[in-house]
Amino acid sequence: IGTAIGLLAGWHNNRFGKAINGLISAALSMPTLMVALAVVALTMDWRPWGFVLGLAITGWADSARLVREQTRITREQLFVEASRALGQSNFEIVVNHILRQVLPFIWMLLTFEVSSTLLVTAGLGFLGYYVGGEVWVWISDTAAARLSGMPELGQMLSGVNEDIYTSPWKLFASGTLIFITVLGFNLLGEGLRRIANVGAPSSRLFDMFNRLRWQADEKYITPLKQKMRARPLTSAFVTILLVTLAGFAINQVRLAIQPHANEIPIPGGHLWSGQWRDPSASMWTNARGIESPRVLWTFSEESGLVGGPAVSADGSVYLLSTNGTLHSLDQNGSVNWSISLPAGGVGTPALGADGNIYATDTAGGLSSVTPDGTLHWYFQVEGGYGATSGPVVGESGTIYYVVIGNLRAVSPDGELLWDTTAINRRFSSAPILSPDEQFVFLRNTALNAATGEIMEFPELPTTEQFIVGMNGMLYARFENKVIGWDYVDGKAQIFTRMEWARTAFFGFAGIVGVFADGSMWLHYNSEYEDSTLLWLDKEGNMINNARIALRPSSFGGMDEDFVSYICGSRRGKVECFAFENGQKNPKWTLPLEKGSLVSGLAFVPERLYVATSEGFFYAIGNE
Repeated sequence: IGTAIGLLAGWHNNRFGKAINGLISAALSMPTLMVALAVVALTMDWRPWGFVLGLAITGWADSARLVREQTRITREQLFVEASRALGQSNFEIVVNHILRQVLPFIWMLLTFEVSSTLLVTAGLGFLGYYVGGEVWVWISDTAAARLSGMPELGQMLSGVNEDIYTSPWKLFASGTLIFITVLGFNLLGEGLRRIANVGAPSSRLFDMFNRLRWQADEKYITPLKQKMRARPLTSAFVTILLVTLAGFAINQVRLAIQPHANEIPIPGGHLWSGQWRDPSASMWTNARGIESPRVLWTFSEESGLVGGPAVSADGSVYLLSTNGTLHSLDQNGSVNWSISLPAGGVGTPALGADGNIYATDTAGGLSSVTPDGTLHWYFQVEGGYGATSGPVVGESGTIYYVVIGNLRAVSPDGELLWDTTAINRRFSSAPILSPDEQFVFLRNTALNAATGEIMEFPELPTTEQFIVGMNGMLYARFENKVIGWDYVDGKAQIFTRMEWARTAFFGFAGIVGVFADGSMWLHYNSEYEDSTLLWLDKEGNMINNARIALRPSSFGGMDEDFVSYICGSRRGKVECFAFENGQKNPKWTLPLEKGSLVSGLAFVPERLYVATSEGFFYAIGNE
């Protein structure tokens, strides 16, 4: 910006040039740090782009003033007058003569600007204005520290300033690092200034490059230009063809670097079988997403809805209400049938491979309902507690659900197979099955799916969460570490390890996924902090993070392009977001008219279903 404005101010002597000179003088009189602080404060949501805007507004004037003076000196040279006398236009003179004289000076100026920008960002970071935005690192259940979201010079200085009396060498080391970095850029700029003034000796490699360039210009480029001028239509067609081929190549590269996934099949071919889409909780569907969202139709239940919808292979939607009514809707929102269950509903209903619908209730029971709305059987343990999660159904037909901290397994005929105390606290999420149905996971507990025995894996470190990746592999996460493992000959064999910086934490991760190439996504959800969607590459480096003003939120799955769908509460209203993979700004947002708390989501081809605790249900599709 400063270079362009300086060239205009130095070249023009008319009123336009005087106006630009006045603009440069006004910008030079502004207090740089004050304006930068104001712009950064007003654009905190932009994070790095807020700093770019603030430093650009305040930093262009010095560059423009120096380039203007250099342009004025060059403009008065004899070779410029000779070029004008030979008939060259102003544009040709600026490109062929002025820029060639000013460009070495601009390279020198660039290095000085880098050093000054480093000092400004370090000062802003010391004051708490971070380039990468702020994150909160949880130290304990009730305490958190505010840190920068990416490496920050100012954060480094302010961090070591707290123990200056006990470890002063830390402050000395940090200050020395900044001093050496700034000094290096200044010395680079001084070297470029000397070369620009005196001239650098031409190297053999440079001479050879020039000879090749001149030969190519004489043999190929000049004849090609003459042919293009003689045949403009043919030239336009060839240009369009080349641009099309370049766009196709860029798109193929983009697809190649995208994360990969293998769609985990759902028993019975259903579109969304329960809380987690499929029993292994991959949350990825190989289907088209939603580009331009709108509400297609709505449904309401006076008593409220619990959990989200289950969607069968034919598109039928099943909803469970607070009073225990199970509804079946068709794809257009019309009610197929409704049936009252023995007690109030709990969690998201699940679909079996045979098409039966399974639902849990507040009496701890499990109901099996046929696709035509008939109660097939009802299972209940006398004197037990109420269920706390919806069920999940495997390929074998076995149904698993949670009662407080107990995990129950029920046969397809409604017989209790086993009941194991798996966790010592109330747990409200549906279990997760391994793809081979050898294990059933309940957060950090793994059970033998056939016997209910709690499995111990001494080969694995302490595990906070078991995960099934989109490639069907098993993973174990503890804080900021993820380990890929497989169960072979009665032992857990580790095949991958990944670790990321603790500053990537934004509270406590709810649902975590692993792409087929080993990269990850994490959805952080809390009633007291904004939600966050975080992406990591397979090396553990943070690709990006998206802060979402939802408290709390639910994750509704991904489409074929890895676009994530998230809905939650925002200022007492429900709002839905779509995020492209690795992008911090939403692809689209859609506020919903009624409801304040999301109870569950489901993404199926070109449609997103949203259920709220107040009983409002939305079908969102494309315009």
